Amino acid sequence: MMRPIFLLLFSALAVSAAVPAQAEDFFAGKTVTIIVSTGGDDSYGYIARAFQYAHAADPGALLFYNDYNLETDTVKLQAVVKMVNTLKKEGVPINGIGTQLHIDIRTPDEGIDRAFHALASTGLLVRISELDIKVNPSNDPAFVLTKEAEEKQAEKCRYVLRSFFRNIPAKQRYGITFW
Repeated sequence: MMRPIFLLLFSALAVSAAVPAQAEDFFAGKTVTIIVSTGGDDSYGYIARAFQYAHAADPGALLFYNDYNLETDTVKLQAVVKMVNTLKKEGVPINGIGTQLHIDIRTPDEGIDRAFHALASTGLLVRISELDIKVNPSNDPAFVLTKEAEEKQAEKCRYVLRSFFRNIPAKQRYGITFW
């Protein structure tokens, strides 16, 4: 059985390599100090090398790119899909994408569907590497867990699972981890 390896590259790095330099609005308000190529043959070079090194260390391992907020950040989702497709085209050993769904009961269902559909379009394995659903999204210290809040959490969980099975073809599903 192949062992999965999830390569969690600092997300801002991965996206900065995938998003053109003129997309400065994407990074507004974020503190990021990095040096990457924004064009040419080495746009995704350090990411490709991470996968190549992992493959060299364990040729039998399944290699996953893992990221978060793909269900709420369309620009990032598109950048990740573009990056993964480019890596595949260049022959980089990548087997799947893991998505960290740190969501809450108010997370829009459309974003969940959009993310799964886009990830499936890569043809790679897709895994929910982390799924947690907050019932107190505003972090109210006076919050009291009610039956209604529990039901909303259960309904959101049902929606995520149904969306995963509806949007990800069976041969691409690689599992779900509840966090």
